Amino acid sequence: MKRFTDTAKWSKQWFQDLPPHLKCFWNFICDNADAAGVWEPNFKLASFQIGKTVSEADLIHFGDRVGRTESGKLALVSFIEFQYGKLSADCKAHIPVFRLLEKHRLPHSLSIPYTKAIHSLKEEEEEKETETETETETEGPIPFEQFWQAYPRRIGKGNAEKAWEKHGCSALLPQILTAVRKCKVSADWTKDAGQFIPHPATWLNRKGWEDEMGPRSGATSTIPGEHESILKGIEIYEC
Repeated sequence: MKRFTDTAKWSKQWFQDLPPHLKCFWNFICDNADAAGVWEPNFKLASFQIGKTVSEADLIHFGDRVGRTESGKLALVSFIEFQYGKLSADCKAHIPVFRLLEKHRLPHSLSIPYTKAIHSLKEEEEEKETETETETETEGPIPFEQFWQAYPRRIGKGNAEKAWEKHGCSALLPQILTAVRKCKVSADWTKDAGQFIPHPATWLNRKGWEDEMGPRSGATSTIPGEHESILKGIEIYEC
């Protein structure tokens, strides 16, 4: 994959201090990370390509430039800012990046590290509980959770999350939340104690946010024409 390379690193002290094989290791990680800057550790492959053994312990030399995802993958802290600048939901080229961030459960903000920097395996284990609390305080709610809390029928969360990722809904969050608010007051979603509200996965898979909103609760609509007398008074709903 094509991406920008930080040619200025050769003049930075931290990079100059690395032994040659760790300079290669850093470049290997940068080149093999996905579009969100996340690399699934494969030290055997890295060692083979570099020509010298590298391991988990070598990551300490990269300091706070590398973090951890919840699943244990490595995340290059400054990767997104360097490659894309500020991410925008209006940019089609950034949509795959938003999806990967959602997949890795990483924040969209570029001003904070993905996770606490790696110092040592022992320290990482000791600080795991504190780390989780810090992430909860600094990160805002992820887009899917905002949708889940807004949706009036919370059933089948796993299927709903799959549908959310499938359709790239994070980039459409404002539109989706607006549609949910309108549907919540529609006649079809409010009648009979809301038993006709579709499951969230169903609504997402049929792109319910693109539907034209029908009349609100209590409103009626008739279809003109030769069958008007039969259909008069029947309510028609879109949501």
